[in-house]
Amino acid sequence: MKNIIRVWVGLWLGLLLNLGGLAAAQNMDQFANALDLSDRVLTYTGYYGTAATAEPGEPAHAGSPAAHSVWFQYAAPADGVYAFGEWTNGSSARIAIYTGSAVTALTRVAQGVTRVVFKMQAGVRYHIALDTEGPDVYFLRAYPTGGADEMADALAIPADLPQRVHGNNMLATRSPTDEDLRPPYAPQYTVWWRWTAPATGAVRLDGRDSDFGPMVDVYEQVPGGTQIKKNTGLQTFGMLVTAGYQYWFRFDQFMDYGPGEINFWLEWMPTTPPPNDNIAAAIDLGNAPVACDGGWIFFATPEAGLPQEYMGLPQYGIPGDRTIWWKWTCPRSGHYRFSPRGSDWAPELLVYTGTPPAISIITGLQDPDGVRIQATAGVQYWVKLRDGQFRCTRSELNIHPAETETAYFKELDNRAMFRLQGAQRHPDADPDGDGICNQIELAFFTRPDSADFDNPRLPRLVSAGTGLWKLRWSPYSSYLTSPQGADLKLEAQTTSDLSGPWQTPPRLTEGTDIYSVMLPSGPRGFARLSLTDPNLALPP
Repeated sequence: MKNIIRVWVGLWLGLLLNLGGLAAAQNMDQFANALDLSDRVLTYTGYYGTAATAEPGEPAHAGSPAAHSVWFQYAAPADGVYAFGEWTNGSSARIAIYTGSAVTALTRVAQGVTRVVFKMQAGVRYHIALDTEGPDVYFLRAYPTGGADEMADALAIPADLPQRVHGNNMLATRSPTDEDLRPPYAPQYTVWWRWTAPATGAVRLDGRDSDFGPMVDVYEQVPGGTQIKKNTGLQTFGMLVTAGYQYWFRFDQFMDYGPGEINFWLEWMPTTPPPNDNIAAAIDLGNAPVACDGGWIFFATPEAGLPQEYMGLPQYGIPGDRTIWWKWTCPRSGHYRFSPRGSDWAPELLVYTGTPPAISIITGLQDPDGVRIQATAGVQYWVKLRDGQFRCTRSELNIHPAETETAYFKELDNRAMFRLQGAQRHPDADPDGDGICNQIELAFFTRPDSADFDNPRLPRLVSAGTGLWKLRWSPYSSYLTSPQGADLKLEAQTTSDLSGPWQTPPRLTEGTDIYSVMLPSGPRGFARLSLTDPNLALPP
């Protein structure tokens, strides 16, 4: 049976939708009629579709004379870092931020193309000019405060764990005291936090919820002692900590990815070997066609007498492999993919058949995509994740049919897999409870683990003229075609009666990756999107 997942969007004219200030946007051509965004919940997105002009005395925006400007204003409720940008017109969209009370008497705060990042002071009214041809989708977002530019000013993380920590390095700089720990990647936009361990144990830091893949460096200080480098990692890692010691966390962008919003979890983790450390205790996944599970691998150990298990040289202080086990029975013959997608670091995945300890390897690979095998109905398969490089803290395992290949499970990595476990990672699961399942969230480039109603890519109803409405959406286009060319089928349908029949009207292209369909005219209309993933069809 195919896994068909639908998003439903309905409209009762005059009752349902706040359309993001759409009507007001038609008057935004003049500075005096700027759309006030102060009462909006950020991140706020909106759309305007009328041609705009310049007005006498208007300043040049981002180095070019005003031509097609629309105006917004915003009074920030708190000091902070904000960004105003647009989605549709790229390099042709010029943005400028001002203070002042008249179009002929403005003081420029910041300017740029496509997106501008700037500081706002609470209570000050800022005027924003967006100068671009044609329709556009715009957004205003606030970045969470947190993270200090200097190590000496590092912000304290509460001792009790787990803690979710927020911040940004949008306007951060490299401090003269920032140590260069990776000569090819000198510090660029560093921010700091500190934490005092209330107990001895092991902690895991997971920063994959950030806008970019951060580099994280840790310093440790014994009470009364000096700071020493403790750990250098990329976005996720585990480490041992000692009660009373203080730890500093330095976040920076990785190569050219960033800066941006920083979000990370700091949490305790078990300090004992996992329950499935040995093959005799392998977790049984049954015969589900789609199975997802995970486990702590940080303190796992090798098992003597099994193939592909390096025992190390403990007499010389050389540790052996970290390995954990699952078993799965194939429900129906066909191709299946086994992957460690979502793991902190890609461990090696190996698949075996046989009766322990006399098991025979079918295949094995250290790759986030894992392996694809021809599985036979009724046969039990043993799956091992092995971390011989000691970079993985929590590992994840995904098994799913793979007669065709789509990008869905490949997307279940950093963004989608953060904090999600087991069945929460299934395509039709909705772990954040926003009414949009995982697969639809990924198709529209939103987060499966965090409700994201304001993302302009999500399906939404917009005005199409007096008494007319349309459903607009903007899928993440590269997701909708797999490397093997098996398209996910994204289809829009409309009706004037929920009992049907449903029609499939022509899809309209409004811009780069922006599509819509017209709803039926009349007192009410409904629209729905269905996304069909052929990869999740069971093999015949």
